[in-house]
Parts: sequence; C-alpha cells; structure tokens
Amino acid sequence: MKNIRGKRQPLLFIATAVAFSLVFFSSGSSSKVLADTSGAKYQVGNTIRIAGNAWQETNSYSLVSQRNWYGIVVSVKLKIHNYSAWEYYIRYPNGYHNDYVAEQDVTNISASCYAVGNVARITNNAWSETNDYSLRNRHNLVGTIASARDKAYSISAC
Repeated sequence: MKNIRGKRQPLLFIATAVAFSLVFFSSGSSSKVLADTSGAKYQVGNTIRIAGNAWQETNSYSLVSQRNWYGIVVSVKLKIHNYSAWEYYIRYPNGYHNDYVAEQDVTNISASCYAVGNVARITNNAWSETNDYSLRNRHNLVGTIASARDKAYSISAC
C-alpha cells in the first residue's frame, strides 16, 4: 500500500508481457530454451514493415532511413520500451538489419495492390524485378497478373 495524501492506496501493477528462459545442464553442457514469445504481435519468420513514423531503435539508433522498408523477423525478445513490450531483430533483403526495433515501430505489410487476373502496366520508373532482372526495357508494357506472393523487397507499396 502506498500513502497518498494521508490515505493508504493499493499499488496498481499492470503486466504487459511475460517471458521466461530455462537453461538445462546435462553432461557438462548447457542448452537454453528461448523465451516464450506468444504474446508478441509478430513471430520469427514473419514479413513486416517498419512504420512510416518510426523514429529510433530502443538503443537510440535512427530508424528514419528504414521507414517503410520490408523485412523478416529474425528474433523476438521481451523489452519494455515506451508503448512496446517486445523488441525485434529485423533483416532486410538487401542485407541490412536493425537489431533493436520496438514493437510500436513495426507494422503489417500492406495488402497487394493487384490480384491474379488484374491488368497492370509497368511504370516508367521501374528499375528491376526482385531478382534484379532489369525492367528498363519493359517500361509501359501492359500485361495480366499471372501470380502474386508476399516478398520483403525494398519499399514496394501501392
């Protein structure tokens, strides 16, 4: 109980996340069981996007130049920071990575702009496919979408 202005008030505790870690010892070696991340919004292997208003990682490293980048969650760990309870290690297709991204700075990828069967045109500023095949000689070509799948690549958006 805490005393506020002469009155005893109960303390209020709010649990935002629970995590645990166990270490097992066997024959002189140890192995660590990863923390339970079931409360995290994203899990290892999810494709995510750095939010357009992301400012900095939990270690104060700037996220401004990675805003709207798509990446893959490599690891998740408990980290209470501002409005977040989880911290993510994110790797991008270009090899860059951010190691301490708070959950508040991560968002779902946008839904595809086009569906299979839609007619689409390759824009004048298209540079390359996700496999680095040049699109410069295909500007303004019109075709039908034959297949679509999620892929973390650059800052693709509608």
